[in-house]
Amino acid sequence: PQRRVFRERVDTLTLLAVNAQTASSRTVWTGRGMIAFLATALRDDEALVYHVDDSGARLFALDATTGATRAVVEGMLPLARDFSYDVTHDEVVFARAVRYGSEDYEVVSAPAHGPATRASALRVRWRAKSDRTMPRALGNGTVALSLPESFGLALLAAGANTPHPEAPLGAGDDCALDETRDGRWIALRHTTHDREVIALYAPGEGRVVTLDRPELYTEVVGLVATGVAP
Repeated sequence: PQRRVFRERVDTLTLLAVNAQTASSRTVWTGRGMIAFLATALRDDEALVYHVDDSGARLFALDATTGATRAVVEGMLPLARDFSYDVTHDEVVFARAVRYGSEDYEVVSAPAHGPATRASALRVRWRAKSDRTMPRALGNGTVALSLPESFGLALLAAGANTPHPEAPLGAGDDCALDETRDGRWIALRHTTHDREVIALYAPGEGRVVTLDRPELYTEVVGLVATGVAP
């Protein structure tokens, strides 16, 4: 019998800038590939784009005003996720699988500005047998992440090799969604095998405020002075 070969679809991809007041849009980037999505905001009008095509994956910065691009990380396997921007150290932070089929994932950093970094030269912050570490850089340079085996939230300080367990909501997988401008509160999505809870956590105080509305699906888009903006 003839052996069938499956390939991912390659399309023309477009990124738009949308005016929130007028709802008008304009094209700021177009290219070929499988995906190209806005991974995280950088400084000024720049956004980080994760682009995958037949040759692999890369990260590039896109200026939403001018449409100019510059390479940030090149030569990646298309096995990366959970991107964020460490404003304190001007670095991009994300998780990646070590290789195809591997259970090992690394939390890595790369300079957000300057010459492009090869994937082989990324700074490895931590490695674990989990695809749910969900790292997020916080404003003070600490990285919030979820420990393997659903052991909950941990904080990886700048320069540290091992994250400090926090687990304010107990066992489960904790995804840091956002933080207040002063860094006092972190919004978390806490997931267990039978429920999902949105909560606010103040690491310096050990305080937890649970926003438990089982009848609603809540998506956090940011934190404001009076609480969570769902």
